[in-house]
Amino acid sequence: LAKGVTFLHDHSIAHLDIKPGNMVLTDEFCLQIIDLDVAVEVSRDSPVCTDYVGTFPWMAPEIEQEDNRPARPYDPFLADRYSCGQ
Repeated sequence: LAKGVTFLHDHSIAHLDIKPGNMVLTDEFCLQIIDLDVAVEVSRDSPVCTDYVGTFPWMAPEIEQEDNRPARPYDPFLADRYSCGQ
């Protein structure tokens, strides 16, 4: 999981919905991260995102917000790492 997330981040992609349902094992028992529907491309120099996406309870606390509140900027790479327990 860590290698897959690092690969995405090295290519400036934040998944933003890392959870058990978005992981599969190949026939060779390799873990693959799937479902990039809400993934975003983010600058590595200043990683900022305001998208309210993800699945509770795997989303980072800084993404969770009450309805009708404007989204606060957060680091999507850190949010991904939170979601997979890194």
